[in-house]
Amino acid sequence: MAIQFLSTVDLNQNQLNNAAIQNVAADPITGVLGQIIFNTTVGKLKVCVTASSTGPTVNASYEEIGGGVETFTNSSGTYIAYGTDNTNAIGDVTTGSIDLTAIDGTSNSDDRFLTKNNKWATIPFGDITEVQGGTYVSVANQTGPVPIVNHDATTRVDTASSNSPGSSGNFTTVDSVTTNSTGHVTALNVKTITLPTSDNYVQWVASDNTVSNSISSNETIKWVGAGTTSVALSGDTFTITSNDQFDGTLTNVLQGTYISIDNSTAAQPAVNHDLTSRTDAFTNTTTNVFPVVKSVSTNSTGHVTGIELNTVTVPDNNTTYSLSTASAGTAIRLTGNPSDNNVTISGTAGRTSVTRISDLELRVNLTDSVVVVDDLTTGGELTVQGTGASSFLGAVDMSSNKILNVQTGTAASDAVNLGQVELLVAGIGVFKGAYNATSNSPALEGSSNIALDTGDYFVVNVAGTFFTESLQVGDNIFAAVDIAASSSPSLSNYTVIQAGANIAGAGATDVATQKGIAGFNNADFLVSSSGWVQLNSASNPYGASVNLTGGVTVGFETTYTVDITTLFGATASAANCKVEVLRRNNLETVYPYVDRNGTGSIAFKFSSATSETSFKALISII
Repeated sequence: MAIQFLSTVDLNQNQLNNAAIQNVAADPITGVLGQIIFNTTVGKLKVCVTASSTGPTVNASYEEIGGGVETFTNSSGTYIAYGTDNTNAIGDVTTGSIDLTAIDGTSNSDDRFLTKNNKWATIPFGDITEVQGGTYVSVANQTGPVPIVNHDATTRVDTASSNSPGSSGNFTTVDSVTTNSTGHVTALNVKTITLPTSDNYVQWVASDNTVSNSISSNETIKWVGAGTTSVALSGDTFTITSNDQFDGTLTNVLQGTYISIDNSTAAQPAVNHDLTSRTDAFTNTTTNVFPVVKSVSTNSTGHVTGIELNTVTVPDNNTTYSLSTASAGTAIRLTGNPSDNNVTISGTAGRTSVTRISDLELRVNLTDSVVVVDDLTTGGELTVQGTGASSFLGAVDMSSNKILNVQTGTAASDAVNLGQVELLVAGIGVFKGAYNATSNSPALEGSSNIALDTGDYFVVNVAGTFFTESLQVGDNIFAAVDIAASSSPSLSNYTVIQAGANIAGAGATDVATQKGIAGFNNADFLVSSSGWVQLNSASNPYGASVNLTGGVTVGFETTYTVDITTLFGATASAANCKVEVLRRNNLETVYPYVDRNGTGSIAFKFSSATSETSFKALISII
């Protein structure tokens, strides 16, 4: 937020260091004459040359400061002449007419002209009166001043012919074209083409990949079948047919191992795999003995050639039992064939015991003193009914749960309950009773002192002196360390806390000031029921907030005058007042011209007309 200055700022010829002109992306529509901005979009410093009107109904206009040509220098050259030559001209500069110029105005062999390639070219000396045409060249505007030379167009009439030569016939064609250096055709080479005689081959060759024979024109190749093969011609197609489905004649088929042949010499013999008959036997004379195949042997054709048998004997212990209760002890009876067997159920020493309740019932109980070696988890509540102390040889994890109904601890190693802890924390120790600071009772100083633990404390009920400290009723005395009886402790063995019941006093420094009970003037202070003290701003004799009204406008300046004697009394002096001016709508600090007359009034001057509800002044007096 920019600080608002509402009056002209006079730097009294002092420098404004490290300042930057206001940066804007576009020229603002408001402005006063001479207002400077920096347009960041175009990167130019501008000044307001037309001020905006109220509203504005007329927008402000800004022009660039500098940035153009500051001085201009020009002079005529050899072939270029300025109408006006300038040296460091400033402002609007005129050069006059710029023209080409000749050196002396006469013609000689050094006359030249400038070509389009930016080169000087010489002109042959003498006069050309006419340009005439020649072969294939015509001239327009022959006598000038600018003749146009053209190459004559050539009209051609091409004719087409056809030729269809037969065998040994011929025709002519253009073989090549000759031109001169100007691209004109100077000669043609015409060649005669003669076609060969038809069917002009030498011979055909017939071959079976072993014997080859030449076949001349008008000779015939014959296709002949041999044996059971026949050849037939239909149109332009040869058909070769074999009448035997075999390549050779089958005379006999012989049998081998495991193979038998039916119709071995016939055209369609039958090949059979021989059947194999096996008879493996095992005689079992005992109900619990039986054979098993241990291994199988095969030959190279995959046929089984032998097997190896093993005899397996199963133990004969398949006794069947019925479950009943033994007649005595802690056993159950398995009644069966061939015999009965008892199974004894025993408890674990120190954990469980087994007793017989009846002939048909055994009872398993926990022992009176159970020793759990591993972890013990209970699904419900665990109740310990014994009155003796329970021992925990390891840590007890409460899993974020509470221990309820804990007795108040008395020994140093005892656990404490929440109430006991709160009492200790509230008193920062154990309360030992009242202390008479006049009679030193009970004895806290001297050679007959009582024993105290760290944190034990007393509350003073009779004012007096404790060592060198002046104590009032309500002050606290704490044992800072363990103090043995009859040890003549010093003041450093105690911590004394004043309870604030003293009467507040005045002093040159904070350390030298007595802290205690104080009262407040209700004309200047507000005190709540809880003791919260606040300065009563409405009755503040050293400060005031004043709305600036009753302004007087002269020209472009509006002045508001405040009489400070009505705020701070008839003897108040403006020379001792400090002021700050705020906008009343947003409480923004602004900076008008402040004129103190040195006596009883302060004038606030603004460089433009302002609203009666726009500003207020905060005034304080020293």
